[in-house]
Amino acid sequence: MTVHISDRDALVLRYIAENGPTYGYSLGKLERFTERRAYAALKSLESRGCLKVGRIVKDRPGRDKKDYSLTVLGFSHALRLTYFDGIKAVEPLIKQEKDLREDFSSFMEVAHQALSQLQNIIGQWGDLIPLVLGKWCHFEETGFLFQANTRLNLSTLNQVLREGWPRSWTVLYPSSDPVDVFTYDFYQPLLWLENRTDRRRWAAACAGDQEVRDYLIERTKRSIKLQESLTREGENLLEVVEAEDPLAMAEALEGKTE
Repeated sequence: MTVHISDRDALVLRYIAENGPTYGYSLGKLERFTERRAYAALKSLESRGCLKVGRIVKDRPGRDKKDYSLTVLGFSHALRLTYFDGIKAVEPLIKQEKDLREDFSSFMEVAHQALSQLQNIIGQWGDLIPLVLGKWCHFEETGFLFQANTRLNLSTLNQVLREGWPRSWTVLYPSSDPVDVFTYDFYQPLLWLENRTDRRRWAAACAGDQEVRDYLIERTKRSIKLQESLTREGENLLEVVEAEDPLAMAEALEGKTE
């Protein structure tokens, strides 16, 4: 399930997301936000893996000044707080249907504001997940910005949900590196779009960027090998259940694989 972010911690995540790596004392300048409260939030977010410490500078005797940056998990929480949940908040306006024009205008106003925030955050953190955030201009130029936004929504949601997963569930993903997992979440659904035309258009669009192209080639080859392995296993299982002596067949097949 989604792990709760307190209002205090959410404010810190939004600030760092929109302004880039930040020293703790900068947060003390926020309205109704003391330096003590800021450092309590930073410690809380760092302990849950949403922030990491970058540069450490000697501020004064006995005190270090730490530069805090978002992790992939922190970025995902921040994006949901500032963008995706912002869009969701105006859905009741549409459902009321009292004045469709007024409601739609309100929705578009909030949507445009949220989109502007999204572009700003992506611009700040392009190096965090380079094959996704660093390619945003490419998605825009190739006409896949809507699809990219949709996949970004999915990838951030998966990161947030995964925070509450049992550790054993992580075997479902090809890597324990959050950047690799985020990139996989972003591209994997597009590799297996049910509509062949959409899938081929996406592949053609990605081929225009060499790094994305290389990633998709490598990822697709791995997916093909996995499918081949699953097919062989399925054929072996079929042999077992169709055999006159299933147990003997199972033992025979086990001997082949040893």
